[in-house]
Amino acid sequence: MNPTNIAWYRVAGLVFGVSTPFPELMPQILPSYVPFRTAAPMGPEQRLFTLTTVQPDTLKDVEITEALAEDRNDLGRWKLSRTTDGFCVDLQYIEGHPWHRLVADRQFRNLQAGVRWEDPCAAEVVNSFTMMGFAQASVAYQTVLIHASVTLKDGKGYAFLGTSGTGKSTHSQLWLKYIENTELLNDDNPAIRILPEGDIKVYGTPWSGKTPCYKNKEAELGAFVQLKQAPRNTFSFLKGIQAYMVLLAGSSSLKWNTEAYNALGKTIERLANRIPVGYLECLPDEEAARICYMNINK
Repeated sequence: MNPTNIAWYRVAGLVFGVSTPFPELMPQILPSYVPFRTAAPMGPEQRLFTLTTVQPDTLKDVEITEALAEDRNDLGRWKLSRTTDGFCVDLQYIEGHPWHRLVADRQFRNLQAGVRWEDPCAAEVVNSFTMMGFAQASVAYQTVLIHASVTLKDGKGYAFLGTSGTGKSTHSQLWLKYIENTELLNDDNPAIRILPEGDIKVYGTPWSGKTPCYKNKEAELGAFVQLKQAPRNTFSFLKGIQAYMVLLAGSSSLKWNTEAYNALGKTIERLANRIPVGYLECLPDEEAARICYMNINK
């Protein structure tokens, strides 16, 4: 493949490529990736993964050895299967729309995506497959793509965790309103990485949910805070297995990919031991933001 057909991106210091039949249209196909464009890596060892879109029919005869899971979430309806060489994900973005297929090796370094471009949601499908690739491949580099909203304050990033509807975005907005000099870094899927020298940083990514916040920025990770809606505001800290389970639940990885899942577990353990993990039962009000800020900065 001609390298000029691949658009390269750098997220959390890790470089990956996406190839489509329309290289000149990549800013329109993946607009949230534009701030993360970078030069092509010097060699394969510097590449996290490459996703190449192919004719869907070329993947129809991939040998499926085991059906693993099926579900419906923000990505649409999906089916995960094991193949002789890795994994296969079938995705239908909207009910009644075409199915698309992603085939990856075990390390998620080489990805082929059978995208049906006649689908009006084809760009969203490419984005979803790319995010999957990053979430799986990056764990080998002590990197976690985590479901959280992150604010920046005084050079540190604070990650608010919780299930959908908990109020992560609302709590970030309360910080922006009531905590001076606060900035939103990412509102849905930031990346957290333990660097080789031991520093722990949080990064903006092209994946920010419904909030268009795609910042190619990084900061020292100050704390995690698990949120829970409650009739009053109370704050405490989680330790040990409780902290570990909160972080694991918010992380993106396939438990069926044993090698990657074990690597994720080790990274989560290091994060839980080194970064404060708060637990905030809260109302959506100013007091909640101030109590949270005060406690994690004691």
